[in-house]
Amino acid sequence: MQIDPAALITIRVAEDRIYTQAHSITISPAAKAWPRSPAARDSQDWIAVRGWEGGSQTITSQACPALRTVALSVGDLAAVPVSPPSLRVVEGETLPIPPTIKDGFDTTLEFRTLNADGSETDVILKRGVEYQTWGHRAVSALIACWGPLKP
Repeated sequence: MQIDPAALITIRVAEDRIYTQAHSITISPAAKAWPRSPAARDSQDWIAVRGWEGGSQTITSQACPALRTVALSVGDLAAVPVSPPSLRVVEGETLPIPPTIKDGFDTTLEFRTLNADGSETDVILKRGVEYQTWGHRAVSALIACWGPLKP
């Protein structure tokens, strides 16, 4: 597993025989440098690349305003405690019956975080209601911009 250090987040979408084929969506800032102020962050342009076996598509936040909303909403997710240096895989609590998402696809979130001591940690979020819900909503919001990816 290799996490793109320039990416804000990568969403991996599992294949679903009815709704979608397996693919990933990587959201990155359009500029090479990360914004340093809230105003710069809010006006930042974003690029998303959706890749799957045999193809890829790219959208921008200028052409797809939903992309900006998705990118900025990453900051609303709860912080993930890490102990650097490490690869942190987070799975939600085991429940007798895991939560389900009614319209068919499952997501995993991946990103690199900068720790207080200056080190970096690669984080993979598997399961967990808050992260699953966010990933599912992000993918659903972006479908309107590039269309469904039928299996």
